[in-house]
Amino acid sequence: MVFQMIFYTRSACHLCESALPYARRAAKVFGLRLQIVDIDTDDELVVEYGLRVPVLTTSGGQLIAEGSFRMREIVRGLLRR
Repeated sequence: MVFQMIFYTRSACHLCESALPYARRAAKVFGLRLQIVDIDTDDELVVEYGLRVPVLTTSGGQLIAEGSFRMREIVRGLLRR
């Protein structure tokens, strides 16, 4: 079961700004914790997620959604778990 989602973001990312409210809403609706991580604070994260942000994963690293997404994509991603 997923108890935490991780939202990978970076500054000046318009897709991140659009997706974050949906991630917050999903966390609230499903009773999950949401951790927000700025990839620019870690070189390895920049390499892994650089052009893919926003990326939403489980705490175990399973992809929930990435790129341009809304609530529907998050729900689908969570139901696949």
